[in-house]
Amino acid sequence: MQAIIPPIKKVHFPFVSSLRHRKLSNSYSKRVRFLKWFLPFTALTLISVVFFWPHLQDFLEATQTSVARPYIKKKPQDISVENYLVKPRLISTDKNGRPYSIKAEKALQSKPHEALLTDPQSEIVLEDKTSINIKAQAGYFDENNNTLTYSDNVVLESSNGYHLETKEAKLQFNNQNAQGDKPVHGVGPLGTIDAEGFAVMKESNSIHFKGKSKLIIYPQIDEAAKVNKAHE
Repeated sequence: MQAIIPPIKKVHFPFVSSLRHRKLSNSYSKRVRFLKWFLPFTALTLISVVFFWPHLQDFLEATQTSVARPYIKKKPQDISVENYLVKPRLISTDKNGRPYSIKAEKALQSKPHEALLTDPQSEIVLEDKTSINIKAQAGYFDENNNTLTYSDNVVLESSNGYHLETKEAKLQFNNQNAQGDKPVHGVGPLGTIDAEGFAVMKESNSIHFKGKSKLIIYPQIDEAAKVNKAHE
């Protein structure tokens, strides 16, 4: 005797179907919200990259260059490199083999054979062994013309007690002569002088004053007069 098994009927659960539909709907809503946020963000990022890329490229180039260069000065839309030396010193001789020296706090190269000096100072020695020291706040070194131009509070001091002040002076390395075409004021053991210019001539061991000049000589008392006055 065989048992008869009735066919299994599919049972429909409305709650499960509704839950599945709700999950699909929530997933779709999340994707829509994500795309609404992601697409504008991507577009804004691309626009920012296109706009800021030239500036970013300049920054990257400056960063790479700064590794090999000691000093970088960045200007808008331009990156320039400046070469300079700290406390440079030059000791050399002129065409006749006579020594001279130059030093400064800083030398900044402005062109291939030119430099701007900060607090330059040089010394020349005349034929009679008198030394003259020249110093200023600024200077311009021209290698092609073998000249050094001093400017801003130029002072010349000699080992025999003379002191000159002017606004500009030029030193010629070939013959070690120094000259200036600006008003000059000088003080020395013999008196004071004011002139429109000056020239230090090394071979003649002399200082020439140019233009209208005013000289004041101090009264001098020789040794014999001092002795006679002491016995009075």
